[in-house]
Amino acid sequence: MNGLLPVAIDPGLPRKARLIFEVRPDEASDATLLVSEKLVAALDSQAEIALGPVAVAADGLPAGTVDMLDMAQPL
Repeated sequence: MNGLLPVAIDPGLPRKARLIFEVRPDEASDATLLVSEKLVAALDSQAEIALGPVAVAADGLPAGTVDMLDMAQPL
């Protein structure tokens, strides 16, 4: 693996892709996902996506958490 995404994502070009991140619920609430081509994003295109609050159930997991995700399902 060379560290690149499995699909090319270019600014201004619509593209569907499934990117999966595993983040602990206690660290995800009100977090911001930063997507950039470069590790240091100075002067580079980037997207910042606010995740908002993440409500957790009594077991400490967000509602809708699944043990296994079927990647063969369409987007």
